[in-house]
Amino acid sequence: MSARESARTQHALRDRLVAIGLSRDDNELVARVARGQWALTFDSRPLPVHVLLQHGSDTVVVVSVQWLESVDAFATHQGVFEAWHGVVLLPASARPEQQRWLVQHCPLAQVVITGQPGKTTALSSALIAVRHHVVASVLGARLGHVHSALVTRVLLAALSLHPEQSDVATLARAVHMHPRTLHRKLTRVHRSFTPQRLLGWARLLHAAWWLRDPERSLEHVADVLQFSAASNMRRMFRHYAGVTPQQLRDVPDVQGIERLVALLRADLERTNTT
Repeated sequence: MSARESARTQHALRDRLVAIGLSRDDNELVARVARGQWALTFDSRPLPVHVLLQHGSDTVVVVSVQWLESVDAFATHQGVFEAWHGVVLLPASARPEQQRWLVQHCPLAQVVITGQPGKTTALSSALIAVRHHVVASVLGARLGHVHSALVTRVLLAALSLHPEQSDVATLARAVHMHPRTLHRKLTRVHRSFTPQRLLGWARLLHAAWWLRDPERSLEHVADVLQFSAASNMRRMFRHYAGVTPQQLRDVPDVQGIERLVALLRADLERTNTT
């Protein structure tokens, strides 16, 4: 069986979504939003902290604010929650002190108020935002140190940007520099190390992640990552990496990502020596 046939016959690689401590109504809401998009699991154990720790290795967690407040061992694992990018379902009847508590203890979490109109859309948007952070964490870990501390820092920041905010001005703010300062410092390392170039590589790494799922069309991946068309995404792959999206899709699971990382490193080293 060829690599392409193998990719077509393997099961879809759905991102994992774990819901913890939800009410029946909230369970139904999560199941409705997750249908066809996620591998969904409901977990009723008192404190599955291991699930929260997996977050950053392609697991997204949804919890209720009532569950968070009632966790007996919360203080022991508070550091986990402070760095947690999951989704918290907050009822419209939540008291102001509950909202303040949530902001204080889970500052990075996405919050969805379940008793308001548009809650399905709000949860879907929150899950997309969290999934992007999870994927960025995984890609950053695979990237490791690239060329120099500055290039590595900028690439990691570029990976963390949401597709709708993937521009030089936002990237510069993320690394606490003025856009002109960022451009000057990068091109001082090498003239081709522009912010736009590193943003392009970050977009392709995210695309490689989405392409792991054989059931997601190129058009769908291009739309999620805010390419104007799938043809533009193909063109960027050829320009930056000299490969097509299908060539990455033809290798199993994360090997496409590993191949793209190797091409990125080779590109940076090549520009450094020319």
